[in-house]
Amino acid sequence: KCIVRPDNQLNLTDAQLKEEITRVLTGDDPNVPRSISKFNYKDRCFKPDPPGQSDHMAVHFASTGCLLHKDSKGYEAQKKREEKCCERKKSSNTEEAGPENGEG
Repeated sequence: KCIVRPDNQLNLTDAQLKEEITRVLTGDDPNVPRSISKFNYKDRCFKPDPPGQSDHMAVHFASTGCLLHKDSKGYEAQKKREEKCCERKKSSNTEEAGPENGEG
């Protein structure tokens, strides 16, 4: 086996390696307000809203793909690659078709 260490890896002492660090993961969302009050038109006053099921729901959106700004260097490089690929396909299609005048 060959172990490769990254250049920025810290060199820890044996005591530091044996030290246990406890982390606790909770399902609490820090962005959810703790106390919500809503206006009750029947009683004509604000009342605290009890927490419901929707308080624990978070929606995460993920989409595969890549967005590049058209003025960026990455866009220019990708455009050149696509043009080279299209040129190769065109040249390979003309070579496979052979001469168009019917000699071959």
